[in-house]
Amino acid sequence: MEEWWKANKNSQGEGAKFKKLEAVQKREKNPTLLVFLNRRQTYRVAKPWLMPIAYGFTIAFQQEQDEKILFRLADTVGPKLIANIYDITESEKRNLNAVGKNRSAWTSSMALVDAAYMRLKFEQLSQSRKN
Repeated sequence: MEEWWKANKNSQGEGAKFKKLEAVQKREKNPTLLVFLNRRQTYRVAKPWLMPIAYGFTIAFQQEQDEKILFRLADTVGPKLIANIYDITESEKRNLNAVGKNRSAWTSSMALVDAAYMRLKFEQLSQSRKN
């Protein structure tokens, strides 16, 4: 998620201080192991941010078997997802509990991921027809 935040802010020409966000807690002394990525993470993201973002990937994970496409999808849509959840956090006056209950946080995450997934699948189909 930190890379997504930095990509989002860099595209806007701004600095990116991910670990200073309301929903992010530093964990320098006790990093969390991310088994699915096989790496350690020195921060913890609050569930009201994680859950809507994870929900956004539901259909893609159910339909896609190619791990490379899923990682590409995450890299493609991640900056938009993090910007979206941040904007919702700001509109909820930084109340993380309200963010987690905000229906638009969930539905917009799914819409962003679904649109990006369909674009990737279309590109893949177009490439296979050219070959």
